[in-house]
Formats: sequence, structure tokens, C-alpha cells
Amino acid sequence: MVETSNPQPHYLTRKEAAHLARCSCRTIQRWQEQGKLQRCGVGRPLVDRHELEQLLAGHLDGDIAAAMQNEQTVSETHKGSKTPDSGQTN
Repeated sequence: MVETSNPQPHYLTRKEAAHLARCSCRTIQRWQEQGKLQRCGVGRPLVDRHELEQLLAGHLDGDIAAAMQNEQTVSETHKGSKTPDSGQTN
């Protein structure tokens, strides 16, 4: 008997899509709101894996790298806004 491997799912949750794209779920949601990715599914929003892979490869939008860089900059800015611990003890 020949074993067939399970193909990767055609549709992803936003969390799965964010993991694949190495970005936040909010970025996936924003891309859907901007029309860069279609929202699939009824109820829970899903992402078409093939469409996401095309977007990441730059086939659907040339400024994807800039968008990801912008998200990284925003993330780093939030990290830097935390008040550092003074290290003093009472």
C-alpha cells in the first residue's frame, strides 16, 4: 500500500498565516483590510495559503518588504518605550 502524505492545508487561520509570514496577526488582518489578501471562510477569517505565499514572494505587491520592515520598526519602538529597571533594591 502506498502512503500518501497529507498536503498542507489550503486555508490558514490568521495565526497560522502570521507564523508562516513571520509577522503579527494584526498585520495579516491589515493586509486583508487593505485588499492585499482576501478574507476567506464564513465566521472565522481564513487566509488562502497560495495567495499569502504569492504576496510574500512579491507577486501581488511590490512594497511587502517595506510593510514588514515598518512592522518590525513599530515593534522595536514599543520595546524601547518600556522603563528600564533601575536595579536598585530597597
